[in-house]
Amino acid sequence: MKTTGTLDSLPDSSPLPLEAWCADMQTAVEDIQRIGLEIVEKHSGVSEKAAENAAGWKLAERQREECDALIRLFKSIREIMIVLDTVFQFMRSDTMSIAANTIDMQLPVIEQAFLKIRHAALDLLRWTLRAGRMEGSPLPDEYRAAYSRLISYAPVFRPRLEKLQNQLLNLSKNSARGSAVHDLLSAITRYNGVMDTARGFVQAIIDPPLELTFQETNLFLEDWEKTGEPERMQLATELNDCCQFMLYEEREFLRRVEQIKPELSGGFEASMYSMPINHFRVLFTVDEDPVFRQLTVTLYRLVPETEFDAARQSLIETLYREWI
Repeated sequence: MKTTGTLDSLPDSSPLPLEAWCADMQTAVEDIQRIGLEIVEKHSGVSEKAAENAAGWKLAERQREECDALIRLFKSIREIMIVLDTVFQFMRSDTMSIAANTIDMQLPVIEQAFLKIRHAALDLLRWTLRAGRMEGSPLPDEYRAAYSRLISYAPVFRPRLEKLQNQLLNLSKNSARGSAVHDLLSAITRYNGVMDTARGFVQAIIDPPLELTFQETNLFLEDWEKTGEPERMQLATELNDCCQFMLYEEREFLRRVEQIKPELSGGFEASMYSMPINHFRVLFTVDEDPVFRQLTVTLYRLVPETEFDAARQSLIETLYREWI
C-alpha cells in the first residue's frame, strides 16, 4: 500500500547518504501504514469492544494521518540535511545563513508532524495491549520493527552534525564571520533537541520501558461529568500527551506540570502533580511498578483554577493525614 506522499530523490553525488536514506525512510513509512492498518483490521475481530474502541478512536483513519505526517516530517528533515550538506562542503557565511533560516522554517513543521505521529502510534499500541489484544499476533512487534528503521541512520548523521558543531564553535572565535556562525549554531542546537526527543519517542515504541496506565477516582469522575464534551476531548488529549513524556522525555513532562511536595513529618516524602489545561487544573499522582512494568497515573481532581488551592489542600489532608 502506498502512502499519499513520497520523498523526492536526490543526486547520487551527495556526500551524505541522503539518496539511500530517502528510499529507506519511504519504505519504512509504507510498512508502518500497511502493518498499522492490518493491526486495526485483524485485532478488531477479537471482540465487539475491540471493534467499538477502534472505531471510536478512529484508529484506521489516524494510521493514514500518521503516515502523511511521517512523510511531512522526513521531507522537512531532508530540506535541513541538504542545506547542512552544503555547509559541510562550503563553509561560507551565505551557506550558513541559508542553513539557519531553513532550520528555523522547517522545525515547526517537524514539531507539528511529530505531535500527530506520537498520538497515533501510542494510541494504536495501547489499544493492542487492552481491548484489541490478540494473543500470539506478530503484528505489534512488526510495527515496532518498522518504527526502528526510522532511526537507523542516526549513527551516520549524528556524528557529522557533532563534527559540524565543533567546526562552528571554532569559527565563532573569529568575529569576522559575523552572526552567521552563531545563528547556525543556535539553529542546530534547537534541531538536535527536537530530534533527540523524536529518537527517544521511537525508542519507547521499539522497547517500551513501562506501560502507562490511568486510574480515575470517584471524585475525579464527578469533576469530569461537570465538564462539557469539547472540554473533555481537549483535557484527555493534553493530559495523555503530557504523561506520555514520562516514558521517553521526563524533562518535558516536568516542564509541563507543577510538582507539589507536601511538608510531612517523620522524614516521609511524597509528591503529587498539578497540570494546568486552559482554566482547569488536574491533580494526580504517579506510581511506578517495576515488577509489572507499569507507570500508573492516578487522577484525583479536575477543578477550575479558582478552586485549585482548596482542592490541593483537601487532597493533601486526605492522602497524607497520618504524616501532617
